[in-house]
Amino acid sequence: MEGPRPYDFEPQYSAEEIAQRAEARRRLRTVSSSESDSDGTGDVEPPPPPPDRLDNNDWCSCGNCAVMPTQMECICCHEIGNCRQFLSPSVNCVRDYEDFSKVCLERAVLRTALVARLDKRGHRGNLPRILENESYRYSAYRLFTYWIHGLLGRGVRKVIPSCAVLKIHSIYPAADGVYTGFSIGDDGEQQVVPEHFAI
Repeated sequence: MEGPRPYDFEPQYSAEEIAQRAEARRRLRTVSSSESDSDGTGDVEPPPPPPDRLDNNDWCSCGNCAVMPTQMECICCHEIGNCRQFLSPSVNCVRDYEDFSKVCLERAVLRTALVARLDKRGHRGNLPRILENESYRYSAYRLFTYWIHGLLGRGVRKVIPSCAVLKIHSIYPAADGVYTGFSIGDDGEQQVVPEHFAI
C-alpha cells in the first residue's frame, strides 16, 4: 500500500488558466498601486525629472543634494510627499531629522535589519562579524524606504532622495567609489536588488 498522496485532489490548471490568473493578479496590483498613490497622503511619485537636472542641482530645496548619475535619482526630499512630513522650519532636510541617523546610519540597527531579512528568507547561519560597507548601504537604503514609505510590497521600489543617498555614502563609502544606484529594467519592470548585497 502506498503512503499519503496529499495533492491528488488539487485542481489542475491549463496553461491558459494560469495565464488568465497571472493577468488578473497583475491588474489587481495595478489598481491597488494606483489607489495607494491617490489615498490622500500626498505621496504621488512625481513624473520623471526633466533632462536639465543632470546639468545642475537647481531642483534641490534642502541644500544637501548633488547631481546624481541618472535623472530619476536627481530628486530632493522636498519633492517626496512622505519625506515632507519630517520637514519643518528647523529641519530643512530629511537627513537632519533625528530619526534618520537612528534608522539609516546606526551600524547596530543596519546589522540587525540584515539578520532579520536573512531570517525571514529562511537562511541559516550568522552574518560575518565584519561586514563590508556595501551591506550596510544596502540595509540603509531598505530601512530608509520602510521608514519613509512603510511596506510597499514585493518588487515595488521608490527612489531615495539624493541628500539621503549622499549621507549614507559618506558614512558607508564604496572602496572603489562606484555605486550601483537606482535602476529599472529595460522592459519597465523594477529590478530586484541582487541577494549578495544582503551579506
